[in-house]
Amino acid sequence: MHGTRCAVKQRQVIAETRATFLGLGIPDARISRLVENRNYTPADLLIMALALKKLKAENTTAFVDHVAGAGTRNAAFYHRRRAEILAARSNELGGIVSFVTFGGQPINIARSGNVVAAFTVDDISWTDVQQRTFIAATAEIQRMKPGTTPVLATTGAVTPMAAAEIGQRGWKIVHIKP
Repeated sequence: MHGTRCAVKQRQVIAETRATFLGLGIPDARISRLVENRNYTPADLLIMALALKKLKAENTTAFVDHVAGAGTRNAAFYHRRRAEILAARSNELGGIVSFVTFGGQPINIARSGNVVAAFTVDDISWTDVQQRTFIAATAEIQRMKPGTTPVLATTGAVTPMAAAEIGQRGWKIVHIKP
């Protein structure tokens, strides 16, 4: 009997999640891809849907498309936390108004028009991967949104070398509380 009640509750949570995502204008097929990803728990999905609803950003489909491909439980939890942080800290980040995709990553546009890349990471150090990522992202942002100041918002520490290199590429670094 207990298993039956759990299954009913899970179906209710998934139904509420679907309804919330549909209300955000996300196509049903894309919602299905996310909901069917077993790296997410039903609670993760509902928390993420409610956070995105609170955020009220345009083109949430870009975020859902990306996070639906989470290949591990850790990646799924990361995406859930990122949605929560975006919703909770939107005003600190200049008011998130939409999602856009740069370099395969869904990032955001603030009310000011600035590009905001908000990530919940422990630390950012300057590695070859970071260098390539920032060079490519900066070029793409300047091509698509010339004259804007991209913002890297992170919950983690940024090493002095990473901060200097990121700053030289025109990025502003903002520390946000997790």
